[in-house]
Amino acid sequence: VAKAVLEYLCLTNLKDANIIFTQLVNESTFLKTSSLMGFIKFLLLVVEKERDAFQLFQFLRDSYPTSLKRDPTLNQYLDVIGKIYFGVDPPGSGGLGNILSSLMKSLLDGE
Repeated sequence: VAKAVLEYLCLTNLKDANIIFTQLVNESTFLKTSSLMGFIKFLLLVVEKERDAFQLFQFLRDSYPTSLKRDPTLNQYLDVIGKIYFGVDPPGSGGLGNILSSLMKSLLDGE
């Protein structure tokens, strides 16, 4: 669920990201109590605020380190989302080209 929502956000499709999240979380008691789903819920709210909410976006990332460490690609998606919605390059990057290209390649290859 988390990856699907993040992929939709990377494709700038906030509407479908919200639909998928709502439908899948409402069908599962386990997902409703998952800390990662809590993160995704708040992320969707922050992204809706767009450029005015970068500090909230960063605070949210800093508040859920355990959930985000489950899968290394989650932070890669979040780096792309930070660039798309808030205009901020990831720390220590010379640009977002490599991350975007590797994410797009994995999306297209179905990995």
